[in-house]
Amino acid sequence: SAPDMFEFKFAARGGSIKTVLVNVNAIPGTGNVVATLLDLSSLRQAEKGFAEQWDSLPAFLDSLLAMVCYKDREGRIMRVNRRFADLLGLPKAGVEGKKMSELMPGLEQQFDLHDADIISSGKPRARVIWQFPWEEGARSIRLDKTPLLDSEGDVHGIMVEAVDITDHTDNEIRLRDKLDKM
Repeated sequence: SAPDMFEFKFAARGGSIKTVLVNVNAIPGTGNVVATLLDLSSLRQAEKGFAEQWDSLPAFLDSLLAMVCYKDREGRIMRVNRRFADLLGLPKAGVEGKKMSELMPGLEQQFDLHDADIISSGKPRARVIWQFPWEEGARSIRLDKTPLLDSEGDVHGIMVEAVDITDHTDNEIRLRDKLDKM
């Protein structure tokens, strides 16, 4: 039969709380059982620390000046900061879990450009310029894309940092125009 596993907590000497996994297996044909105990205390503490860090991630991302999003391997936007959601004119909850093709049909090709190469190579792609249609006119957005790697070094997603560089590009155009007239 299948092994039975139980997880339980108990107070150890000194008052610390221990989390233990007990695995009970029957030894075929003997009528005996064998039990193994595994102390999960460190693992559960690490999980708790990770959960606390993950919970503080939105506040950290919202404090950044850049627009930031995290996309999974399939292109779903898993996490965004407030500035990124504001760019799209949506609440964060209206962006997260969706693909760019759902949010802005026709623009996803520019936004998702290079993602397949980043996922296959594991190498970042910097300074990709995205022309974003805005109510007041097109905006030039610089995208820096960084692969996010798991513990085996495989890409599990892409972090996108977006910065509005429209003012810079407009100034360059004005400067070129002035130089051409000289």
